[in-house]
Amino acid sequence: MNKKIYQYGKKEDFLSNKTDGDKNMYWWIFSKAFKYEQEKSKDLYDFKYNDIKEFLEKEKLNKSTLNNSLFRIKKYMDWANKKGYKYLKATPFDDVSIKEMEQTISSKVGKKYYTYDQIKMLLGEYKSNGTETYKLPELNNIQDKLMVQLMFIGIKGKKYAELVNLNYKRDIDFNTNTITLYDENSTREVQVPQYVIDFINYSREETEYYRYMNEDSTNTKNDQLIYELQDSPYVFRRVRVGRSGKSDQISPDSINKRIKAIATYIGENLTSSEIENSGKLYFAKVLHEKGYEINKETVKNIIFPRFNRFDVHDQHAYTNARKLKQALKDVYGIDTEKAKS
Repeated sequence: MNKKIYQYGKKEDFLSNKTDGDKNMYWWIFSKAFKYEQEKSKDLYDFKYNDIKEFLEKEKLNKSTLNNSLFRIKKYMDWANKKGYKYLKATPFDDVSIKEMEQTISSKVGKKYYTYDQIKMLLGEYKSNGTETYKLPELNNIQDKLMVQLMFIGIKGKKYAELVNLNYKRDIDFNTNTITLYDENSTREVQVPQYVIDFINYSREETEYYRYMNEDSTNTKNDQLIYELQDSPYVFRRVRVGRSGKSDQISPDSINKRIKAIATYIGENLTSSEIENSGKLYFAKVLHEKGYEINKETVKNIIFPRFNRFDVHDQHAYTNARKLKQALKDVYGIDTEKAKS
């Protein structure tokens, strides 16, 4: 266990008089905190408010677990203070209560779904009616808008292979709106709406990539805001920076970095999985409105294949159908069970 616990000896000393149940909860928190402590080169007891916030937001805990974790982190910091271990005597809990901290963090965590309207906000396609309480900013680049759009309709692949390999000249039939997609070990064809084809055409004309600047960016030596995009037959192109590599394909790592930059820019814990899950949910909504029942057969035979998943066993399909029905109720206000009666 000590290989995955930062400063194991101190934490073991802290837990020496705790009950077994309490110890288990603390060990769980300490094991989760380990990678963040390593990254920051400091123990959890020296975490500042933003460190705690980053740790717990990324772990996406439910409300009960979040409250328990904050309570125990405070106990651990108080103990470290009495022992004289803390670098700074003050703790984040001196200025912010557990309840206030919980409310701030819980508003950011556990979000798995974005509505169709919220995705349209990112694309700059949403027509505001002035009553929205939750808004997202438009993204800077057509390349990024297209990337979000394609993920939302089920185009991604393993390690973003379907995006990385997408080629204007080879893969897109502009007459039939059909795209040929190349994953790591498979090929498939999908027909996409005209608005996706339009974005692909807009993307071809894009020559510059606007960086997403934030406070961390302004503290680095590189303050360049605009980069030139390389000429390439691939839909998602690299930027010209330093010595360009031999490949004119964007790398999976660059796709991932763009998603992280977008997440920081919009102030959300946005991930490719959340975009994809949001697309599955919207697809389920569309199917429900067309009269389909959201059950394991619909998930297994219609929804998951659209997202390049063909290996779904019955139990997994059943579980996902149940989750989708609950999410339809939570996110879109659609009670599929009530609709059946």
